[in-house]
Amino acid sequence: MVRKILLPVAILAAVIFFIIAVRKTGAPETSGFFPGGEAGLTVSTGAFDGGSLWATMAGLGRPAGEIAGLQKALSGAVNGRFPRAGDAYALALSTSGELAKFAVVSGEFLYELRKVENGGFLLSLSTLTLRSERETVSGTIESSLWESMAAKRVKPSVIIDFADIYSWEIDFLSEPRKGDRYSFVLETGLTPFGGAAFHKITAAVYSGEEAGEKYAYYYKDAYYRPDGKSLKRQFLRAPLVFRRISSYFNPKRYHPILRIFRPHNGIDYAAPSGTPVSAVADGTVSFAGVKGGYGKFIELRHGGTYTTCYGHLRSFARGIRSGKKVSQGEVIGYVGMTGLATGPHLDFSIKSGGRFVNFLKLSLPSASSLSGVELADFTEAIKPAEEALKKAGESPADRK
Repeated sequence: MVRKILLPVAILAAVIFFIIAVRKTGAPETSGFFPGGEAGLTVSTGAFDGGSLWATMAGLGRPAGEIAGLQKALSGAVNGRFPRAGDAYALALSTSGELAKFAVVSGEFLYELRKVENGGFLLSLSTLTLRSERETVSGTIESSLWESMAAKRVKPSVIIDFADIYSWEIDFLSEPRKGDRYSFVLETGLTPFGGAAFHKITAAVYSGEEAGEKYAYYYKDAYYRPDGKSLKRQFLRAPLVFRRISSYFNPKRYHPILRIFRPHNGIDYAAPSGTPVSAVADGTVSFAGVKGGYGKFIELRHGGTYTTCYGHLRSFARGIRSGKKVSQGEVIGYVGMTGLATGPHLDFSIKSGGRFVNFLKLSLPSASSLSGVELADFTEAIKPAEEALKKAGESPADRK
């Protein structure tokens, strides 16, 4: 009898050991949330691949009524996207295959559901104690930032975070050059099960031929330069992800359709039809409709000085109308070729005090700066990060 009890336990322990070993090799993170299991229950674990809870459970052969019960129990407890790709789950099944327990680790939260007598599920939510790990990643650009970081197995979400940090400073489509270098310090919060609850870049530097040398330090939910000036500026570097600039600001441009010389008061960003267009700054929609040769057109007012214009759009984002307030980076429309256009592109322009100005040459101050005691605290707080970047070989003094 003892041997019959010990054998399943030994097998379960071996499975959990195997799962941990697989996790360390970089495979999808899984975990046994029910260590040792319970009499008559079999534990099965896995990780969500980006699909919904319903699709994942259905793929495992779970019945629709059971999945609906899980969703109902979780509905009042989850916020935002749930589950996320990489979130680990575990199922505890009876010998007849009935689900007795279900658990998900998402971020720093553990969701545990237990089958109750009425056939539903009772939810228990707990916050996990996280362990922080830091690592420094450095590399050299050969063709693009994405390819360089991907070759070092940096997660796509972290690559995007790095680019977003410098979205007011560097255009990573046009400015990177072969030989440019970068380093960043990445903090990861790990759960007791080994999964990553969050990633945060706490310090970074990009040194490029065209972009120059740009440092960024994370402090109180924002990124700052070493002198305490915010990296965030009043305007984004560009209103969309574009392939190239097909036409620059030019007071005497030859119009390809009208075949006359007339001012081109904006910048034409060539991009595939349907590419999202974002507001370059917080503002209010002052016009959204059809405007002559611009086709579908949006005008945003930013305070009392600046106005930005977006022309040749295929369509507007949902809810965009005159009077609506929008945030910097919010999608307001999509690239098209309405009006007088020879191909899909965004005609973007900006006015200062009612006059068109060259956006690419516009010098704008930082959104905010640290000063006084706060600047002193910041300078002291970033010293460990400065040392980490220095050790990574990115300090100018180290390269001399």
